[in-house]
Amino acid sequence: MKVKVLPNDTNIRKNFFLLMIVPLLIGLMISLTSFAHAAWDKKNDVPAPKEQGWKQIRVYQSSSTPQTVDKKS
Repeated sequence: MKVKVLPNDTNIRKNFFLLMIVPLLIGLMISLTSFAHAAWDKKNDVPAPKEQGWKQIRVYQSSSTPQTVDKKS
């Protein structure tokens, strides 16, 4: 008895569309709406770190010449 196999091309195309194209379209929609609602002309009102009370410190590095240790004593 011979069994006739039907191709599942439509199922593969449907899965590809649902798993690959739909998330891409959703992400594109989210980014376009967020760019559209962004305030492009608004100035950043966050004060500088010095205005917030932070102080600048200096970090000193050790000298480039290694110091020798006298092990005889």
